[in-house]
Amino acid sequence: MLKIISWFIILFTFIHTQDISPDYWQSQYLHISQDYGLGWETNTTYKPFRWEKHFDTFKNREYPAALDWLFEYFDKELFSGDDKPVQSKVWLGGGADYLQGQGGSYSGLEYSLYGYFQLRYKKRAYLHYYPRLTTNPESQPHYTGIPRDIRRLGLNSGAVDMSVIGYHNDLLTVEVARGRQNWGSDYVDNLALSAHSAAYDYGLLELHYKRVKARYFHGFLETIWNDGDYNRYITGRGLEYSNGTNFVISASEVVIYSGLDRPLDVAYLNPLLLHLDVELNNRTNRAGTEYDGANAIWQLSVDWLALRKLRVSGSLVIDEFQFDEADLEQGRPHSLAYQLRVAYSTVIYKTAVTYFAKYTRVDTYTFRHSDGYNNFVSRGLPLGSELGSDTDRWIIGFRSIFPFRVISEIQFGVTRSGEGNILDDNYSAYEQFTSVPFPSGVVDNTRFVDWCVSYRPKRTLEFELTFRYADSSLDNNQNYILLSCNGYWPFHFSY
Repeated sequence: MLKIISWFIILFTFIHTQDISPDYWQSQYLHISQDYGLGWETNTTYKPFRWEKHFDTFKNREYPAALDWLFEYFDKELFSGDDKPVQSKVWLGGGADYLQGQGGSYSGLEYSLYGYFQLRYKKRAYLHYYPRLTTNPESQPHYTGIPRDIRRLGLNSGAVDMSVIGYHNDLLTVEVARGRQNWGSDYVDNLALSAHSAAYDYGLLELHYKRVKARYFHGFLETIWNDGDYNRYITGRGLEYSNGTNFVISASEVVIYSGLDRPLDVAYLNPLLLHLDVELNNRTNRAGTEYDGANAIWQLSVDWLALRKLRVSGSLVIDEFQFDEADLEQGRPHSLAYQLRVAYSTVIYKTAVTYFAKYTRVDTYTFRHSDGYNNFVSRGLPLGSELGSDTDRWIIGFRSIFPFRVISEIQFGVTRSGEGNILDDNYSAYEQFTSVPFPSGVVDNTRFVDWCVSYRPKRTLEFELTFRYADSSLDNNQNYILLSCNGYWPFHFSY
């Protein structure tokens, strides 16, 4: 029995080579530190961040005293134990959320349970596992578990958000995983692939040598059973350069392909082949006049610490760019998306403050396709920006970090969303590709204020208050308060 218990603990354990989910506070700590110019030797546009890259991020560095508690919390999470070959940790956690007001995704009190289990063997082989249980799927971010009629302890839904088996060394990373890729210069809400998406299954290969990184993944999104079994797949490849001090740039391609009873396409298994070469030369396993092809986008991302206190980051997505005169004469528009964030960080009266402004725009046809099953969505959520498409948003705000373990952030903004937003009809295809006003059709203009303040008295405990006010021109108003409590219990084992 003791052997069974020991092996159970080993299988659900902790490793620092693994991804840091944006659900965890530690991911937010890294974003904050990079706004202050810390940890740029490990900064990347291919997120999630990874634990092992940040052992020395905050050691022997000069940073504002208001951030002492934050970095202290992070350093404790990086504790790797002794030199035994098997190192593991377990987090067992839970949270409660109470939402009161108008326009929220749910109402009243809901709670959830989760675990984070990881393992490292001789600093190379690893696995980790992040399951969640909840009383209401609408209360959890990027959650796609299906609720059941039967409840146990009030819980009616469960899903695995991340599970990874992999191998890592100084040159190579190989993984078989369930999770999500988050590519771009933003912390969470990137244009093509973001942390807001539903989880999917994929294999990943990454080569990294000095300042250059190349990443490739190929995965399965879902099967749509509405009109037969339409299988949907995703693949991406990208190249990144970082100078290790203040500049990161990357270029990537992401492809969605699908088809009735379509198997995995071997043509896309080659990390070096690009979409145009595969499609235009009929090398896919679905060629013919009835096949509309795959949907590809190309993204360029830059993250630059221009001065010690000024950070400029942004991404550009090209879905369609019209070079041919015939297309231009027919009025076929470009189909783009772009994002820009500017942040200035300083210290005011022992408080670390970051002022920021951000603009995001996604054109009307971006992330859509003539075959709607090739749209950049999965399981009811966008694969990229939470805004969807046919929309733009301005945000200005500031974040304050106080020495008494409080983080406060307030944002003011305006969002415009047109009738062609992919959020309203995930799998609809465009009937024609011609220029239309942006945003298209009847536009929902929404002015909003978001304020969030969190208190973390311990490394493992958080209390949070969120207030949202959003005034919509189409009466899609939101005016609510959300109270949250979240905590976990950490355990460490070595063998």
